Amino acid sequence: MKAAELRIRLSDGSTLRERYNQLEMARFIREEMVGCLERGAPLHCFDGEHVEIPAERVTRIELLVGSE
Repeated sequence: MKAAELRIRLSDGSTLRERYNQLEMARFIREEMVGCLERGAPLHCFDGEHVEIPAERVTRIELLVGSE
């Protein structure tokens, strides 16, 4: 099974991470996040706790793939 991680890079240089045990789910969530950014809507992330990030603070959403 392919595991995946989304890394959300912010304008202040910090990074949030969300981990998934299914690559398909990570791809789907990334597409949803990109859609939010295109609309100017905030992202809702879970990096140990719920975090709401204004769209203008997000500089990049990376998908990293590994094996579980």
